[in-house]
Amino acid sequence: MAKICYVIIALDIGGAELQLYQILRRLNRHRFSPFVICLAESGPVKRKIIEAGIPVYCLNMKRKLPNFLSNQKSVYRLLKIIQREKPDIIVSFLYYAIILGRLIGKLAKIRHIISSFRISPAEGGKGYLQNLILRLTSWMDELTCVNSEKVAQEWLNKGVIDPQKLRVIPNGVDLSKFRSASHLPRPTDHFKWVAIGRLVPQKDFLTLVKAFKEVSDVSPQCRLEIAGDGPLRGELENAVREAGLEGRVRILGICESIPDLLAQADALVLSSVWEGMPNVILEAMAAGLPVVATDVGGVGELVSDGENGFLVPPKDPPALAYAMKRLMELGQEGRRQLGTRGREIAQEYEIGKIVRKWEKLYEEVLSL
Repeated sequence: MAKICYVIIALDIGGAELQLYQILRRLNRHRFSPFVICLAESGPVKRKIIEAGIPVYCLNMKRKLPNFLSNQKSVYRLLKIIQREKPDIIVSFLYYAIILGRLIGKLAKIRHIISSFRISPAEGGKGYLQNLILRLTSWMDELTCVNSEKVAQEWLNKGVIDPQKLRVIPNGVDLSKFRSASHLPRPTDHFKWVAIGRLVPQKDFLTLVKAFKEVSDVSPQCRLEIAGDGPLRGELENAVREAGLEGRVRILGICESIPDLLAQADALVLSSVWEGMPNVILEAMAAGLPVVATDVGGVGELVSDGENGFLVPPKDPPALAYAMKRLMELGQEGRRQLGTRGREIAQEYEIGKIVRKWEKLYEEVLSL
């Protein structure tokens, strides 16, 4: 049996964290023995992983992880855990976990190291430094996995990933969860948009509020529900008030049942400025909902413009508003056709199929 160590920054409610959980709970436990190391705070996904019978170590590092001196005790503990557990493979998700997974893995003489890139490269001064560090340590990887063809190409263009080591494995979705919620009746007295994600700059909900203001001025019967929480909640609430949208926009906080939320909606809208492969789009497609989304990261691999939704540029409220109005004007039957096509596309990303791809990747590195 091969032992696999997964290193991740935190275990909050987030795309990478939930995708890791979905992979872990379906992994062939007769062939692979997994455990998880969480670098920073644990979060609610830790409980889900433990309930699946998988050990989790939390190191409680400070979020400013580049300052390794302030985290030296936690870094030392990470090394000792790796040395004691002696995993056959280390798989690291996201930037800081990738760097520490590589460095500590080499110190602990772990032969098989896999880095999993989940989002597009950062830009600007910070991005330049991150990309430089990733480039200088890329030789430590045996294989490098990315969750989208477009995002993989972006990393290749930065010279960060060795094309010979690159493997693309998309995110997956549990289709059965969304089938079970499809019987719930949808409200008919208004059109309900739903947006899902952490309230952070990446998701750019301020652009969504501006776009929705334009949409609701034309169609006052429509509503927007935003499911998520985060550091920008106060700023977002202020934007809603200033736009005079208090009665039409609701910020729900963390939603315990995404299938039920989607079952009560008419369409999903995503306004992100960068992404990898968004779980929320896969989930909306699994629920048979049409999608309006910004064309960032791997979004265009899931949404074909006019086929199962509409794509728009990021940070463009008028374009986003136009696409939202366009979808509403299709009528119920037109939207149903888009949703049906989305459900068909989602079949290709069924979580069981994706887990088999991961298992095949592990067998590949173990054979090297």
